[in-house]
Amino acid sequence: MKTKKIISFLLMTALLIAMSIAPAYAAPKQKREVKIITENGSVDVVIITPPDTERINDNYSGTVTLDAFVNETVTITAIPDEGYSFKEFEIQAINNGGNPAGPTRYFSTNPLSLEPALHYIITVKFEKIKTYTITTGVIGGGSVSVAVDGTVLTGPGPYTGIPEGANVELTATPGSGSYFVEWSGGITGSTNPYSFKLMMITMLLQSLMKTNLETNLDREYQLLP
Repeated sequence: MKTKKIISFLLMTALLIAMSIAPAYAAPKQKREVKIITENGSVDVVIITPPDTERINDNYSGTVTLDAFVNETVTITAIPDEGYSFKEFEIQAINNGGNPAGPTRYFSTNPLSLEPALHYIITVKFEKIKTYTITTGVIGGGSVSVAVDGTVLTGPGPYTGIPEGANVELTATPGSGSYFVEWSGGITGSTNPYSFKLMMITMLLQSLMKTNLETNLDREYQLLP
């Protein structure tokens, strides 16, 4: 009986030693494909492996397919080409069979971060920035200056290529013997300077003569082709 106990003890000791020197079992990494499609821009992609190892940090354009793993974090920053602005990320999850897994989702947050539990097709959408032409007209003696986002534009105009959403300020300056009366056309009133945000408006305005000693200004928006 004593001999059996000794043998059992020796076997248990050997088992514990073998377990202590054997390499730890590592579950295979679950690889996922992240396909990114861009047009009129590019993306910066950073893939972080826990706890904080940067595995990929690069810029891509066109269509690229990257390998990521389920425990990693993928961060995508959209960079529009000149004349374009970022609109949204369109994301379609794909299962292992290659079929859509759930509805298409849209995110306007930039950059976008995700952990690839599934395969993904990510379409990065950019849109062309709308631009306008501002033309000023004066009837009577005087002039008008145009400032866009705090910068006074030079020259007689028309002023082209002004982006939608810009802050515009018109300032009327009467000449000798004249005084400013009002704005006419699409803007009304006598506020001077007159400030507004340039939005999607297409209109042709004409000013009306009041008297020979009055300065009247008109404003024109025209969407560029």
